[in-house]
Amino acid sequence: MKYFKKLFLMTLLCVLLSALSASAAASADTSDPLADVSIDISVKATASGYAKVSWKKYSKASGYYIYRKASGDSYQLAHTIEDASTVSWTDKSISTDVKYTYYVQAYSGDSVSAPKNTASILLPSKAVISKLTPAAGGIKVKWKQNSVVTGYQIQYAQNRSFSSGKKTVTVKGSSNASTSITELVPSKRYYVRIRSYKKINGKTFYSAWSSVKSAVAKRKVTVFAGDSITTGLYASSYNGISKIGISGSLQVVAYTGINTGNFQTKAAFGSLTCLSKIISYNPTRVYIMLGMNEVEYVSPDTSVANYKKIIQKIQSSCPNADIVVLSVSPVSASVAARRKGFQQISTLNSKLKSMARKCGCRYYDFTAAFKDSSGYLKPEYSGGDGIHWNMKGYQKFGELITAYDSKLD
Repeated sequence: MKYFKKLFLMTLLCVLLSALSASAAASADTSDPLADVSIDISVKATASGYAKVSWKKYSKASGYYIYRKASGDSYQLAHTIEDASTVSWTDKSISTDVKYTYYVQAYSGDSVSAPKNTASILLPSKAVISKLTPAAGGIKVKWKQNSVVTGYQIQYAQNRSFSSGKKTVTVKGSSNASTSITELVPSKRYYVRIRSYKKINGKTFYSAWSSVKSAVAKRKVTVFAGDSITTGLYASSYNGISKIGISGSLQVVAYTGINTGNFQTKAAFGSLTCLSKIISYNPTRVYIMLGMNEVEYVSPDTSVANYKKIIQKIQSSCPNADIVVLSVSPVSASVAARRKGFQQISTLNSKLKSMARKCGCRYYDFTAAFKDSSGYLKPEYSGGDGIHWNMKGYQKFGELITAYDSKLD
């Protein structure tokens, strides 16, 4: 009897254990099948300036939830995908210059995957080319500034589709709004487009490309204009032009005794005045150094007024020319002592600097290298009369102007 009772109890225990095991298995089968699943996700900008969110397909999913948050906000459901085979979605409702972060959850019935993996994107505002013009040895590009970006990329090619031979120039800094593309083939048409970029935590985000504009590259033509000091650039005894390392065509428009008053009236080149001669070259850049022949007896204000007329006529006839007003060279101490009018050079240079800024052109004061400790022309650069330069002076000028010009391009 005890044996049967014991056997009964053991049988009952086995039945209970089997039932518990089956219950546990059933419980396991009905647990959340997506609880430990996380969906890999990526996001990138489209050519149209939208955000394309992509993810890996999960075979047990019925669809996907896409959540999005803007910087500083909380996550919100942005879109629901009801087709499990769809693994991407394009978000067309985002704003530029705002960082967005996404995650994707797979769902099946009431089961939802974990929101573990995220991806972010920021689409900078689309850059816009405001002006494209032939410039020194190439093309000058101007665009509308965007204070929130990290920089800009300019792409150029000889075909509108940019299918071959394209090159890219990167301009760092949001405050920049122009650059020159140099060393292009003269008389060839180039197509240009621009986009901005933003760097966040080591990742770079790009805007869409701008509309394409084109311009014909121009050969760099640099003109040096002035009086007898400038004539030394082509005088056989000095050949100062050979000391200047500027690419392209270099031309000298200079005449002994010329000043700001007769620069645009005296026929110094056949029937052409110095001003007309400059304009005939349709220059890329013009360096002008005038004032030495009048500073003794003409007030600085009168010289500046005449200078301004010269600049305005060049700007009117050659609107793409880059004009650089050069400071008047110093004279020796002995010349300044004998001829008191030369003591106005400093005042004239100060007024020329102000005039250049108001006229929208450049001013370059190279004279620091030519002055001694008292502000007079160094003997080592004097041609003997205390006013003009010797060969060493032209060599120094060539070094200075070459370095300065290279920074402009």
